[in-house]
Amino acid sequence: MEITAWTWMCVLHLILLNRCRAVHRVVAEDLELYEGSRCRLGGDGAEQGVCVKLINCPVRVQQVRAGNFNEGGRCGFSSFHEIVCCRELSSEQLKEQSRPAEAACREFRRTLNVDGPPATSVMPYMVALSFSSPKDEDASGMIRYACGGALISHMHILTAAHCVTTNIDGFKPVQVLLGSTDLSKQNQNIIVPIARIIKHPRYDESSNHNDIAIIELQNPVEFTSSVQPVCLLTKPLSNLVSESANFIMLGWVSTFVGGSTHTRLMKAENLHLVGGKDCSESYSDLRVQIHPIESNDTVICVWDPSIGRRADTCWDNTGGVLLISSREFLFLAGVTAFGQTCGGSRPSVYTSVFEHLTWIEDQVWQRRDF
Repeated sequence: MEITAWTWMCVLHLILLNRCRAVHRVVAEDLELYEGSRCRLGGDGAEQGVCVKLINCPVRVQQVRAGNFNEGGRCGFSSFHEIVCCRELSSEQLKEQSRPAEAACREFRRTLNVDGPPATSVMPYMVALSFSSPKDEDASGMIRYACGGALISHMHILTAAHCVTTNIDGFKPVQVLLGSTDLSKQNQNIIVPIARIIKHPRYDESSNHNDIAIIELQNPVEFTSSVQPVCLLTKPLSNLVSESANFIMLGWVSTFVGGSTHTRLMKAENLHLVGGKDCSESYSDLRVQIHPIESNDTVICVWDPSIGRRADTCWDNTGGVLLISSREFLFLAGVTAFGQTCGGSRPSVYTSVFEHLTWIEDQVWQRRDF
């Protein structure tokens, strides 16, 4: 009897299926493993490991690149990501193999004993920039709040370059306020003078490209329940974005009550990610250049689907931040470049933290002082 091509395909399929079943038996034949499960490495199975995404296991990644990938020790798949059994590294080994921002984040969580994100009603990483006229720096009552930012270390604030480039009515940034969600309540504020401002060397004010800056403080900030740093996003959005991903926008909002202006911290959650091409087209009539068009690496565009929130809230969101909630932790994904402030339907545009991560690390953690 002649064996058809279809028969051969079926036989091959069965062989591969059995092979996969054998490979996926890491600890016990009937045990289904997930990311975070305990597992055994290949070989005699004596050494314990933990199931992680392949991209998060440096040893296995090196094996793949060298063409020497071990078929043993596979845990399964999560969506399109292969889950492998990875040797657990000591804290010192992790620190050496991680980039500075990742090591700093682990150290923050360890020293602060953080098991998850702080309540978004607290927002201990948000700061307000205080501006003063050069001739009135020492005069009482001449301080003006015009921008925001995020605390990323004991000594550094991440903000937008346009916040520290353009003097607003002759004012310049002289200090930062931490630990407050309402600027009208002065007793909440922790004030720290600014020592140095570091703008991105390729910042282009006309096109808003590389609109990111670092503020170095005169004195280190003590971390408390109301003053804490935020971890930086150290992976591309494509590695994190899913249907359950939550984008959160934080910024200072001014309201007028009884003839007085009150500025307080506000948030907008469950924002929608907008592709670069669609984002660029939404600003085409304003001739704003959004670069690159086909990628969300350089800039991140998000849109608030809440019509009521867009109509009712005016955001003084210069220097505001964009967070992404991933694995029960919050990561700083971007700082405000430009976008709508009141009503309207245009997306807000943020300068990507990940795209500028190496530059940030060089300025903040060159000596790995966390």
